[in-house]
Amino acid sequence: MRFVILLIVLLTLSILSSSVFSQTAREHYNRGLQFVVADDHQQAINSFSSAIERLPDFLDAYFERGRSYVAISEKEKALGDFAEVILRDSTFKEAWFERGLIYMSEGEREPAYDDFSQVIGLDSTYVQAYLKKAEMLLQNGRKNEVLSNLDKAIELGHRNANVFFLRGRLRLEEGEKEDALSDFSLAVELDPQLVELRMEKGLLLFEMEAYEEAVENFTAAILAGEDKADVFHFRGRALIYLERYHEAIEDFTMLINTYRWRNEGTFLYRGQSYLFAGETDNAISDLTRAITYDRECEKAYFFRAKAHLEKENIEAAMADLNKIIDLKIADPDAYHLRGYLHLEADKPQLALEDLNESIRMNPCAEAYFVRAKIKASLNDTAGACEDLRLAAVSGHKEAAEMESRFCH
Repeated sequence: MRFVILLIVLLTLSILSSSVFSQTAREHYNRGLQFVVADDHQQAINSFSSAIERLPDFLDAYFERGRSYVAISEKEKALGDFAEVILRDSTFKEAWFERGLIYMSEGEREPAYDDFSQVIGLDSTYVQAYLKKAEMLLQNGRKNEVLSNLDKAIELGHRNANVFFLRGRLRLEEGEKEDALSDFSLAVELDPQLVELRMEKGLLLFEMEAYEEAVENFTAAILAGEDKADVFHFRGRALIYLERYHEAIEDFTMLINTYRWRNEGTFLYRGQSYLFAGETDNAISDLTRAITYDRECEKAYFFRAKAHLEKENIEAAMADLNKIIDLKIADPDAYHLRGYLHLEADKPQLALEDLNESIRMNPCAEAYFVRAKIKASLNDTAGACEDLRLAAVSGHKEAAEMESRFCH
């Protein structure tokens, strides 16, 4: 009977001792968490270590100690703690994730990738694991797999401007312009001040010929602090397409004076803007400067020819058009314009030769219409009517009217 009583006493003391140790371990653990909040990681490590001494299978204490080791750059010790957690409980997904982060920071891509995959295997809704896998895959150039992981993170409700921005850029590289634009738009909604995003979206819209929206995004990038020359260059070009020539002139002037972008392209675009804004002398000056940077800049010769025509300097215009053609540049517009000038100068045979060449390169309605006039002047009625028909079929209203009046 005494033996039974003694055994009960010993068991009771053992249970009480275990409970006290467990309670003390929890107190040390909680104190460690308080030190973490206070950013005192060395004291936190001491507290977590005390908790582990009292309760060796206290996995949360190992885990938090590992995170504190990371905070003070003791990565080897952190790896040891996370490995201990995983060894004792392979379903502890946070330990796999934290170990993956260490491997990733050390450039050990394969073990990092494996750990993040393990996390997803344990929890298919673990968004950050998908994002980290995507980051690893991007470093390895496996873009299709990057996209699938970003898709999954977004599908799970992750809303981050940089993630949408990255997916948009990858989609753009795949030629999926509409999807890329959708991602860029979502990213802008999430972070309107993301400068690089505004620039990328503007460039995509420019490429898609959505010039009004492109200008809006380039302007937003500038207002958000973008100070690279490219933003003014592309906004200026978009403004030309929108026929907002004076604003375009301001952007190209900014490039020339502030960014010292003094090259054929900048002077060409400003010269073109001056031409369409009716500032002919400034246009000729800029287009001439463009030619000094590139003696084979056919667009500069062409627009300068048009500027000369505005000033009724036919000889100078012809010289510029001849230069384009002498350079063996396949420019249908140059042949078209020179042919028209030959026609005006009552040289129909030369005009016909130029329009034939222009149409060979670019069979457009206006070229057919001009050639019809030339053939008419050469008394080739059938040929003129055929060209009027071709121009009318392409939507040329005046050609349609003339064909109806003279060819039926």
